[in-house]
Amino acid sequence: MFEPLSFPQYFRCWLAVYPSPSFFQAYFNLLALGTQLGTALRAGLNRSGPWAMSRRLAAHTGLTNKCLKDQGLLSVKELWVKIHYPATAR
Repeated sequence: MFEPLSFPQYFRCWLAVYPSPSFFQAYFNLLALGTQLGTALRAGLNRSGPWAMSRRLAAHTGLTNKCLKDQGLLSVKELWVKIHYPATAR
């Protein structure tokens, strides 16, 4: 016989089926940065924290060096080269 689910059981099932609002935020942000659809979908559904997600393909395809430079971030490599290999020494 079918027994109706109690509220805690129903709520757990509901949480497992429906994505969280953070899924939509991560998904659309990654798509806007140029990540492929499947990669953005998998990253949005992933419940890992920011440290674990920073090592994933979605972060590397969305946050390219060009994208970071456009946002005004300095390149550590370029600063190191300027300090250790100045233009006057060449």
